[in-house]
Amino acid sequence: MVAKPKILLVWGYHRSGWNKPFFDLRDEFEFHYLFKKFPDKEDERFDFNIRYWSEFSSASEVIEEIKPDKVLFMSIHSPYSISLNQACKRRGITTFFFQHGIESNMDFYLKLERNTSKKKDAQISSSHSSSEQSDPKHALRFLWNSVGIVTFIKSIRLELLTRKMNGHLALHRMLFSARVADYYLVYTRFNGQLHVDRDGVQEDRMLSTGIPEIDPYFEQNFQASENYYLLIDQPLSDNDTYGISGFGISEQDHARMYSKLNDFCLSRGARLKIKLHPDNYRSKRIFEHENTDYLTHSDPMPLILKSKACFGTLSTLMIPAAYFKKVYVLTFYDLPLQKDLLRSGLMKGLDFFTFEPEDIQFDTFSRTEEILSQFVDQYLYQADGKSHRRLAEYLKNVT
Repeated sequence: MVAKPKILLVWGYHRSGWNKPFFDLRDEFEFHYLFKKFPDKEDERFDFNIRYWSEFSSASEVIEEIKPDKVLFMSIHSPYSISLNQACKRRGITTFFFQHGIESNMDFYLKLERNTSKKKDAQISSSHSSSEQSDPKHALRFLWNSVGIVTFIKSIRLELLTRKMNGHLALHRMLFSARVADYYLVYTRFNGQLHVDRDGVQEDRMLSTGIPEIDPYFEQNFQASENYYLLIDQPLSDNDTYGISGFGISEQDHARMYSKLNDFCLSRGARLKIKLHPDNYRSKRIFEHENTDYLTHSDPMPLILKSKACFGTLSTLMIPAAYFKKVYVLTFYDLPLQKDLLRSGLMKGLDFFTFEPEDIQFDTFSRTEEILSQFVDQYLYQADGKSHRRLAEYLKNVT
């Protein structure tokens, strides 16, 4: 029997959507996860091989013990990921970065930096503090044991910068080879342009997969919608996971937006369902109404496909929503990402702060083959439900 390729995933497994591609491909690959620093309470249903950074004293030790054929990162900016990436380069082990959310250009992150701030009294959630944030000495020792003095100094400077500013801006300022993967697996080259601008990635190192976590949408056939409109929400005024003030929008403005959407739904005799972002599951409910439902830990696919139409701001889920449904983008801060979504012609915009319920006119949407084709090229790559197959081919064949 031929051994399966062994892939080390430096990848968060606390979000089911992020890991669906690996569940789908587990018969073809032997996946090992290395993400948390210390053992934590794990979901018993998650029966992959899980290792912890605290088990190892250096990146070489990781490689010698796990013996990966290839390594796939969700980001390369921590002392651990930088150390492992550089060790792989030295040993000729191919490394990949894999996109896990919709992205924009550097101007987008500059604007967010100007409008967000750390909460003075913020406390990082226990799940993160126990597994990632405590014992910085181990991370420093691991880095020191793994890289040369130049990379050590650059990594420390990057770590300090990420505590002062948006992480994307810090990465843009600190470009060095140890934090750049061999290949970048992106949804599309259009949506992966950030890595050209921020990481200096060459075009021939950008490989398009589409969005694997939405492959199942193309296998469904929900003909009739149910009587509700769906808001795909974001942590705009509060992010209880990372202890920051969301995107700098006040709770009052956020609640007012909920209220106006609910008024629209009431005028149509429909319910408003709010699909919360995972970082807001435990946040306080800033708007309450008997016609409004807050949803946590819900499968977004049937929520989107069974809705009458959708609203959203910045979520990756707006991509499948716009392909299958009509979507209004609630715009704020003149953000480039939202401008790009509106330029696609498949969505319409509402000013987050000033729109009124009567401005919502879903019957004015147009949907031509040309508009749909351009949207697919820019955000889906191909509307075929085979993104995970393209991922598999890259992991098997690219060296």
